[in-house]
Amino acid sequence: MDFSLPATPNPRQEATMAAIDPNATAATTPRKARELLPAGPYMVSIKWAEKTVSNKGTPRITFTYEVIAGDHKGKAHREDAYLTEGSIWKVQTLAKAAGVKKAFDPDNARDLIDSFVGKQLKIVLSVDDSRPDGQEDRKISAFDSFDPEVKKVMDAERKARFGGSAGGNASASSTRTGPI
Repeated sequence: MDFSLPATPNPRQEATMAAIDPNATAATTPRKARELLPAGPYMVSIKWAEKTVSNKGTPRITFTYEVIAGDHKGKAHREDAYLTEGSIWKVQTLAKAAGVKKAFDPDNARDLIDSFVGKQLKIVLSVDDSRPDGQEDRKISAFDSFDPEVKKVMDAERKARFGGSAGGNASASSTRTGPI
C-alpha cells in the first residue's frame, strides 16, 4: 500500500490536513446539556408521535410537544408514554386531552401520526429527580384539554381516581410514585 501524498495536492486539502497521532489521547468533547423547560403549565401542540422500544424492550410512544404560547414559545419537550398495562392510562389521558375521538393502533405509524400530530392541549411539567445518574429532568404530571366539555369530564375522572379537588392538576402526580 502506498501512503504517500499525491504529487500535486489540492490546495484546499493541503490547508486542512494535519498530522494525526494514533497514540495521542483523544480529546473528549463535553456532552451538550439538554435545555429543560422550567416546571409549570404549557400550551402545546403535538409535533411528532412515534412508536419505539426502550433499551429494555418495552414498547412506547415517543411524543414531541412544542410550546405554542408564552415565554418559551417554540421550545420542545419530548417524553415517552409506555404501552404497558400499568401505564396505558397515560396514553388514554393524553388522547382525551388532545381531542382524539376514535381508537388508534399504536403499531400503525400513519394511524398514530394522524391521531396525534397537530393536536393542541395543556400540559404541566414537574421536576423529576429520580434518574439514576442524579440529573434533573422534567416529566408531564398532568394533561388538560382546551375544550371545556372535555375538561369537565377529565376533572371529574381525576377527582374520582385521585380524590380531592377536581380542578387540581398536581393531585395526579402526588398520588403516584415515580414519573407518570
